[in-house]
Amino acid sequence: MVRPLKRAAVCLVAAGFLGGLAFCAPAWAQDDPVSMDVSYGYEDSAKGGRYLPVNVTIQNNQETPVEGTLEIKTRESDETVYRYDYGVEVEAKGSETTRYYIPLGTAADELVLSLTDSSDNVLLNRKVKLNVSRDVPELFVGVLSDAPWELHYFNGVGINYSTLRTRTFELDGTDFPEDEVGLSLFDVLVVNDYKLRDLSGTQTAAIMNWVQDGGVLILGTGDRVDDTLGRFAPELLDDSYGTPNITHINLAEDFTAVNEPGAGMLAISCVDVPLHGGNVILSSNGFPLLTAAVKEQGLVAVAAFDLGDIADFCEKQTSYVDYLFTNLLGEERINQLAEVVYSGNSGRFWAVQGLINTGDVDKLPNLWLYVGITGLYLIILGPGLYLFLRGRGLQNMYRKGVVIVALGFSALVYVLGMPTRFRSTFYTYAAIQDVTDDYITDTTYINIRNPYNRPYTVELDPGYRLLPITRSSQYTVGGQSLDVDEPYQIAIRTEEDMLTVKGQNISAFTPRYFRLERRTENTDRVGITGEVDYFEGQIQGTLTNQFPYPIENATLVLYGNMVQIGRMEPGETKNLADYELLRYPLGDSYLAAEHISGEDAYASADIRNKNYMLAVERSNLTRFYLDNYLNGYTADARVIAFSTQKEESQFLKNPSEETYGITMLTQTVPVNASRDSSIYRSVLMKTPKVLGGSYDAETNSMSGAEPLTLEYQFGTDIEVESLTFETVSEEFAGSGSSLSRIFTGSIYFYNYATGNFDKMELEGTTLDVEQLKSYLSPGNTLTVRYAYNGGGFDAIQLPMPMVAGRERGC
Repeated sequence: MVRPLKRAAVCLVAAGFLGGLAFCAPAWAQDDPVSMDVSYGYEDSAKGGRYLPVNVTIQNNQETPVEGTLEIKTRESDETVYRYDYGVEVEAKGSETTRYYIPLGTAADELVLSLTDSSDNVLLNRKVKLNVSRDVPELFVGVLSDAPWELHYFNGVGINYSTLRTRTFELDGTDFPEDEVGLSLFDVLVVNDYKLRDLSGTQTAAIMNWVQDGGVLILGTGDRVDDTLGRFAPELLDDSYGTPNITHINLAEDFTAVNEPGAGMLAISCVDVPLHGGNVILSSNGFPLLTAAVKEQGLVAVAAFDLGDIADFCEKQTSYVDYLFTNLLGEERINQLAEVVYSGNSGRFWAVQGLINTGDVDKLPNLWLYVGITGLYLIILGPGLYLFLRGRGLQNMYRKGVVIVALGFSALVYVLGMPTRFRSTFYTYAAIQDVTDDYITDTTYINIRNPYNRPYTVELDPGYRLLPITRSSQYTVGGQSLDVDEPYQIAIRTEEDMLTVKGQNISAFTPRYFRLERRTENTDRVGITGEVDYFEGQIQGTLTNQFPYPIENATLVLYGNMVQIGRMEPGETKNLADYELLRYPLGDSYLAAEHISGEDAYASADIRNKNYMLAVERSNLTRFYLDNYLNGYTADARVIAFSTQKEESQFLKNPSEETYGITMLTQTVPVNASRDSSIYRSVLMKTPKVLGGSYDAETNSMSGAEPLTLEYQFGTDIEVESLTFETVSEEFAGSGSSLSRIFTGSIYFYNYATGNFDKMELEGTTLDVEQLKSYLSPGNTLTVRYAYNGGGFDAIQLPMPMVAGRERGC
């Protein structure tokens, strides 16, 4: 069960006492007219850069009701103060308990809560010291299980040379969050030995939404596979899972740190889980023990066994949990989680700034017009006015004439400059609308700026959830003390029918970035629907625009492949076979985005060209999307396109002319990659084993400084029939991008018959099973050595190995 949230009716903070934890006064002071009790987080813990659950109980000891505002102040990553306001009503002699989710900056380690009445008189203040780890980055692991004690081995483990340290929290299903924001504090959620159907539909939906936002879900199965996996089976599996059977496995097959022979040999109940788009993380004699699949920004991992069944082994082999998490999360994700403690969320801030730090080109002044007016002014003011007056004998009027001409031209310049001026608060935005059959998830990034050095108020659509995006003000994140009376820079008021942002003490034109999120039902069944068939490098199928307006730059993206469709009218259907299938450099989102948006068609930058600027903005948003939403192997395809409908004020409660931005539309389209019981898929769905050299699995690239040797794993579920190494299309070769260097050199296959590496000629060649016979191991693996002979040694793009074969048992 979850331990009670930390009490923090704080009157005194004892520095150094128990590591700086708050020393709490008694919860209630019955003699006070109004008193407050505060609790936060899970098991007395908070984490910067996340939403913090804060429970506030207000006790009214008066004979009259209390109506006012609860103000919660916190310091954001850039050291500025943000305040969150909520309306409060407490009846006479009554109490009210409410849970609030407060965005917590990476510099924050305390909250200041104030209760004010309807006249803004302060009734009471509370200062809450938060238990935030500043020394060692922590990996928060939520555990949902009927037997959580069996998973204690997950706690307190150093991950990837102690880059992170795990900390587990036992969750109670009776108080499980109904919104993904309630899981925001967790990096990993482990569900094992628990019946998920005991949760409501909204609670299980919250889990998957949390995963899509970047969470990692680990499901234990074994004998209780129906309980833990059954509810998610339709959206996670290619086929129904098998029946649990006692299976002899070796947990230490690739785990070299085992300290006693045979320790990893277990006979436990296992089940074969056909996870859709799954990448085998751990295996034993070809049987997948842990399989993971990318879901938007997060991961879903399914173990073939009950995680409690390996507790004894993990408690003896203490580094096995490190091995498991390091392989599952990957070095890049681990470093990103650790970076928040050391340098805050600056990476996200700079990415968003580059995304929406633009504006309407119509606001740019016409330079040549002003040059012409200035020239005309000088001509008239100089010889023109003098000669005009002298011809009429009015030379003595020259001084007055100069003043009149200067005033006239000043008025002209002012009038001509009116369209370029901002008269009130203005906004730039970039929106991503992800569509499914049931929902539309709208994620909008906005930049709010004010042209004056005075306070401003913005009313947003109350259907959105608002999250500030700030950068760290220093390299080492550390909080300054927050005074009770310290003024705020941004105040955010949230009510059922109200979402307002107030700014004060902010210089003119200073940007403030926010992320807005909203999920609505897809009642009109809009979207980009279709069917995709992909086999042996050939793509077929159709896509239909179900939006009531044209879309542009429509592109089908399939793990390193793209099909550019272009503009689609409402209701129009396109045949994919009519378009060229291009393979782009997997790790070069910049190059891919330029090609999708059409920016690469312009020889030079021209900020006065509306079409060019539109292409740049779409390229920026596409690159942001590829980096944050499509950064791993997925078996499905994704359609991206841009809306031609200008919904400039969609996030505002009241329309405003001072908004500018673009909207991207996205939708997942299932891919049929099978034909006559044969399947065609990327070999990289299973991360290759590096036997020598330097390899980046995220981008399928190598360092050219030394040869690279990889062991590709085809999987035990397929009988290989052919293998093709697909190279990057010529459209992307020779680009100036540093990530677009294409592999040139020699490729060798390890020959199991001779024990030597054989040089292969693979360009444009598909190898059949007879040609591969000497190179496939009994475990269905292929060992390949790449020797690069080109110039430069950074991020050399390797060809994409694609395998076709018959599924075993079919």
